[in-house]
Amino acid sequence: METVAATTENQKLSIEEMMRKWSLAELEKQNNSLKDFAKILKPFKEKGFDRIVVTYSGCGDSGEIYSTDCMKDGKTIDPCIWKNHGDKSDPVMPEEWKEFKNENRESGDNSFYDRRKLMKFLDPLHEACYNILTYDWYNNEGGEGDIIFDLKNMTIEIQASHRVETIEPVSESEQKSHFQLEY
Repeated sequence: METVAATTENQKLSIEEMMRKWSLAELEKQNNSLKDFAKILKPFKEKGFDRIVVTYSGCGDSGEIYSTDCMKDGKTIDPCIWKNHGDKSDPVMPEEWKEFKNENRESGDNSFYDRRKLMKFLDPLHEACYNILTYDWYNNEGGEGDIIFDLKNMTIEIQASHRVETIEPVSESEQKSHFQLEY
């Protein structure tokens, strides 16, 4: 018996066929993004970064990239580092991120770096990362992982995982399961 997922006047599309087409479309997006990575990664290499780790997570029908660590010689170079001077801290922007400094800081905007400029720089990388993930990491219990870019060797490694929910019976010592009621 074939399960019908969508019907038009001229065609019935089975779930199997729909999933096959979805898989092919995902692989095409992945291949197109892989072609673009050399261009996307060039500005990171020009800043002297040798490794980038993009961390993502998803579940319940959505997902996001929630951190991007740019590294040099094994050390993450954050856009803003706080230096302690006794009883106060001052923000210090590393040289690699100077172009993203918030020039409006004195006029009431307290952000140390210009988030719009920084996101404009990171967005092409993030978009390509979404496109190279071809497994279902954002539905149901979802998944998570890291996309690791080795800029010296120009390789990409994806460390991906699914979240799996299990159901196990609770023991009698954890929860009493039987009660006798008086009537």
